[in-house]
Amino acid sequence: ARTELDSNTDGLQSHELAHQWFGDYVTCRDWSDIWLNESFATYFQAMWDEHKLGSDDFLYSDVKANQDAYLAAWKQGNRHPIVTKNYANPDAVFDTYAYPRGGAVLHMLRQTLGEENWWKAINYYLTKYANQPVETEQFRIAIEESTGQAMDWFFDEWLYKMGHPIFRVTQDYDAATKVLKLSVEQLQTIDTTSQFPQVTLFQTPVNIEIGTQSGTRVERVQILPKKQQSFSLAVDSKPLLVNFDYHGTLIKELLFDKSTEDLSYQMTRDEDVLGRIWALSQLQQRVTAATSSDAEKQQIASEFAKVATQDKFWGMRANAATALADLKTPGARSALIAATGDPDARVRARAVASLATSKDPSLASLYVKLLNDQSYAVIKNAAFALGATRSPEAYDALVKLLNLPSWRDNIRASALSGLGELKDMRALDIALRYAARGNANQVRAAALRLLGRIGRDSPQAFSLIAEIAGKAFESDNFTLATAAGEALVSLGDAKGLQLLEKISQNPELPLQLKARLAEYQESLRKSVAGTAGQGNRQP
Repeated sequence: ARTELDSNTDGLQSHELAHQWFGDYVTCRDWSDIWLNESFATYFQAMWDEHKLGSDDFLYSDVKANQDAYLAAWKQGNRHPIVTKNYANPDAVFDTYAYPRGGAVLHMLRQTLGEENWWKAINYYLTKYANQPVETEQFRIAIEESTGQAMDWFFDEWLYKMGHPIFRVTQDYDAATKVLKLSVEQLQTIDTTSQFPQVTLFQTPVNIEIGTQSGTRVERVQILPKKQQSFSLAVDSKPLLVNFDYHGTLIKELLFDKSTEDLSYQMTRDEDVLGRIWALSQLQQRVTAATSSDAEKQQIASEFAKVATQDKFWGMRANAATALADLKTPGARSALIAATGDPDARVRARAVASLATSKDPSLASLYVKLLNDQSYAVIKNAAFALGATRSPEAYDALVKLLNLPSWRDNIRASALSGLGELKDMRALDIALRYAARGNANQVRAAALRLLGRIGRDSPQAFSLIAEIAGKAFESDNFTLATAAGEALVSLGDAKGLQLLEKISQNPELPLQLKARLAEYQESLRKSVAGTAGQGNRQP
């Protein structure tokens, strides 16, 4: 029950249950069509959240999260269509495109078709191809046969080609004619180095929310495959709010320059949670920009403080708490302290994490109090924050925390992480004891990191870390291997380089661990070189 204050397995269970229809009852004919299994399970998992938790959670935790996961993969250079026969091996297709990107595309499809046609198409598809393997084209044809709508343009853009639109939107209000003019420019360019088919210009319906003194309405317009396009919309007065892509349906990047006042209004007044989230993110960028004035930063900080404590949706309060970490104002601090008492554990945890960045010893008593929270995530962040204060009361409070029972020893691992931040040498025996075999993996991992922080003068510490590192990399124990690698880097001992070099000779080392190992080797080389350089300096 305590664990579920922070997260639960409903997503996993609903995803796997959805595979009864998508993957079992009807399954993909070829690996290139794996999205017919995994994207559907991903999106039906999202629709369970919509049913169980409501629209705001669905939009924030599923629709936006799926889009963000894809955009992160894109920026890292992982770029290909969802449906492609060009893959290295079957395992390679189980990636971001088969899961979150495909889930995001299905959400766009649902919004494009409308609720009635969406369910009509899904029912027809499953009925027609029951107990059969299928291809993507058969799904497209099923939609067309059941709804009468041509879908070749949609499948061509979002499934058979790669990419997404980058929209630059500008707005202009003509007071004489009471007309709002929106100009939409597509800025995406073709990647000439890619072998995959790409979309040059996108076409798609998009919903635009317009708010004036008399109320709010949503207009649906059609984006054409044109570089630039304008829309003229009649309004009764100057718009207070213009939200391009109401409810954040589209996979896109959006450049929409607005004043601080307009963004603040949208962040606090927009009924669309994703509109509020977007406005907050824009203000967050503005407050860290060198061009922002102190007065503007103070104004934004004040707005963030209100959102962190007053917004009706937990995700907004949590995001505002994160944004406040960059603002070292009395108002920001007061709001974060208040947010540590939020009814939602996820907000409390974010608030503590933001407060921790100050490393302020005067907050130690607050963190000690929060070590009694019911949420394991809050306790974890409070232990880390308490250690970072280096307060005299931190050591005893964290050692006491070691003895509290918890699911999978979450609290004990958190106490060890806090001691790692504290860097108190009295914790050496504790670290050696909990790093040893017989403890839970995450406890051993936290103890290893603690040893790395305080064991530089202990031969026993290096010996234990080296032993665990060798076994962990050999047995593909990612949790212990990464913790041991980080500990070796923290120790800065030249003998660690020899050990890591020996481990790297293993030809069966998984690719993910190889990449981490290379990072540890590079970091340790720099650490050892820096230590040697300091030692060679003349007094």
